[in-house]
Amino acid sequence: MTTTREDAEIKNAIITHTRLGVAHTDHGILSFSITLDFGASRQAFGGWVLDDVGADGGRRIPTRMGSSLLLGIDQLFGCDWEDLVGKPCRVYVMSERIFALGHYLQDKWMWFEPALNEFAVSPLTGKGAVVPRERARRKE
Repeated sequence: MTTTREDAEIKNAIITHTRLGVAHTDHGILSFSITLDFGASRQAFGGWVLDDVGADGGRRIPTRMGSSLLLGIDQLFGCDWEDLVGKPCRVYVMSERIFALGHYLQDKWMWFEPALNEFAVSPLTGKGAVVPRERARRKE
């Protein structure tokens, strides 16, 4: 589904910091953050919970979302998580919210696909293009 919005824009950025690990909360939630420098400002992409509570109610277990994030990073940038800092990228922004990270030179984008509960990588334009859906930003 292709969506166009007047407030959508693509910005260039440099990845300046990454975090992948257990948040220091009472729940020990696995999460991530990628900090992007736009020159005059910075913004983070991330914050999704990458694990779930196990059937026993206490132990945290990995999810499809976490593995799709790491695989998506590899597909998008051709590198491991540890090598992201310093990479140039593009960012798809709507209403000041980052919806997707893009390869700096190629039409490859990664975003969270709610219907699949995973991160997806595809072109933003042309055949097979998928733009993050507006419904993802609405509170349902």
